[in-house]
Amino acid sequence: MTLAFQAPRGEVKAALDPAFFQTIHDRLEQARREIEQRFLNAGGVLLEARENIQVLTEALDRIAGSFGRDRADQTIGALRGAIAQLQERIAREHGRGDDLQATAERLSTIQAEISKIHAILGYLAACAVSTRITAAGNDKFMSFADEIANYVQKAEHEVAGFSRKVGQMTSELDRIGEEHAHVIEVVGSAAAAAAPQLIEAAQVVDRRRAELEKLAGHAGPVMHAAASKFGGALSALQVGDMTRQRIEHVQENIQALLDLMRGATDDAGLRIPVLRLLSALTGALSQDFDTDARAIVGALQGVAVDARDIHSLVGNFTGRKGRAEPTHDVVERLGAMRHLVEGIEAAGRRSAEVDGTIRRLAVELLDNKEDIGNLRHVQSDIRLLAINAYLHCSRMGDLGRTIGAIATEINREGDKLGRSANVILQTLGALGGTDAAPADAGGDLVAGLDAVGGALREMDKELGGSIDLIATRGETIAARIDAAVQGLDFSGALGEQLAACSAALRQAIVEAGPAPEAPAEALAAFSEAAYGRYTMNSERELHLNVFPELRARVAAVDASKPEPAEEDVDEFLL
Repeated sequence: MTLAFQAPRGEVKAALDPAFFQTIHDRLEQARREIEQRFLNAGGVLLEARENIQVLTEALDRIAGSFGRDRADQTIGALRGAIAQLQERIAREHGRGDDLQATAERLSTIQAEISKIHAILGYLAACAVSTRITAAGNDKFMSFADEIANYVQKAEHEVAGFSRKVGQMTSELDRIGEEHAHVIEVVGSAAAAAAPQLIEAAQVVDRRRAELEKLAGHAGPVMHAAASKFGGALSALQVGDMTRQRIEHVQENIQALLDLMRGATDDAGLRIPVLRLLSALTGALSQDFDTDARAIVGALQGVAVDARDIHSLVGNFTGRKGRAEPTHDVVERLGAMRHLVEGIEAAGRRSAEVDGTIRRLAVELLDNKEDIGNLRHVQSDIRLLAINAYLHCSRMGDLGRTIGAIATEINREGDKLGRSANVILQTLGALGGTDAAPADAGGDLVAGLDAVGGALREMDKELGGSIDLIATRGETIAARIDAAVQGLDFSGALGEQLAACSAALRQAIVEAGPAPEAPAEALAAFSEAAYGRYTMNSERELHLNVFPELRARVAAVDASKPEPAEEDVDEFLL
């Protein structure tokens, strides 16, 4: 488009004619009004191109990520975890066998101490009888003998009930020990058969992961290039608002000049410097607009190229020879392995019953430990009775010496009774500390393998679906982006108008010739007012190039401004 500027009348030069400046102002206004719609159209094309390319980049990302490091590592980790679980199951069953043996040994210790307690109580009962015979007729010693006999009878009753529980637990342990030996045999044979298959499955997934990592390495630059082009296009789209603001600033300067021209009679010296300013500002914004408009179109055209690159990249991947074997073979192997793992789980549940049985018997035995604990009270009371009797014996002559010897024996046997009771209680404490292992300790192997199979099926489905999408739609999407970009137009009625205004201002400067001396105060006032209108550093720098005398004043004002506090800067950034 070509601007039709009115030729100046008579001898009036364009630089001195208010009509010329008004024409520039009006043409810039037409361009300013056109900018918003033109850039809205460009934004729509950008969004459409982004949506189209995003379909391909997301599909490519799904292909590269279908067996991505996290997902593949998780799947491989699950397979290796299943191997570790098999080893843990074997170790756990051997550990249960050790627990059974340890429990049997503890019960044996308890039974041995119970036998000692029976012997001690028998001896104490004999001591009570001897005291009755020796101290016949002595009420004090007869009472001592009766109390000893009562304590012995009470202790025998308490020990008898506890001894029966120990006998029951021993019988139960003999039975479950035989069952557990069969469990160890089943788990060991099934684990030996399943472990190699799990190892091979993990290797297949790892090979597929490595294959797709190579694809991701090629896909990364393509996707990054597309993202960079969109980022560049988005940045360039900001030129619409920036250009509108810069046009407004030029218009405000023209309007200010027109206001001065209406009130002054000899202002040629002012008009020509202002003309140079308007030319510099308009020429710069016209050039910047043209550069950024080309960047938008170029970026969007590059996106179409990226779409074709994605299409070619996936086509090369699917047609390559020597690819890793499909993971659906692994899924089939996992399905065939399922019955082995189910056998291990069933054996584990039976084995877990061993823990439950031991725990139940131990709890029942611990519920009766107060019977053994009472023996320590019996020992304490017997000790006090023996000491009292021994003290009384010192005043009873030969009878006292005989009873004193019996009291000493009773005290010694009471100590033995306390020691045996302590041994039993300590052994019970160790027995009660054996916790039952849950049947699914370490995780459910069957559910874990089913989850791995499901994950592999989902990964294969995602991979195949995304490959099909790119193969069938890649070229179509690229052509659609090309067509949309071809519809963009930043030149007609917009870029050409800005360029024509810039050319007209340059021509006016040439026609104006040397500028007469400008009135210093009026020129400085106009310059300062214009400088205050700008919102961009590029505009300010252009202004200072035309009016260099203002640079020193600007620098002085900037230097006088206080540095913002750190918290003010943070607040501004926030």
